[in-house]
Amino acid sequence: MSTHEFLDVEQAAELLDVTRFTISRLIRAGELTAYVSPLNRRKKLLRREDVEALRQPVPVEQEGSKKAAAAAA
Repeated sequence: MSTHEFLDVEQAAELLDVTRFTISRLIRAGELTAYVSPLNRRKKLLRREDVEALRQPVPVEQEGSKKAAAAAA
């Protein structure tokens, strides 16, 4: 069984430099999976690797490439 390091919502928000509300929104949207603490069932925990994955940059589509793709279709 592998072990994962977990963060609470406040720690995840600090790591991503966003608000706790944004973390909650990401959980509701399914972009982050929340786990329940075995010691405090009200506390949501997030896997550190999942939170850090959101820090990775994603490519942005250029406006011109959208028009070219639409024209080609």
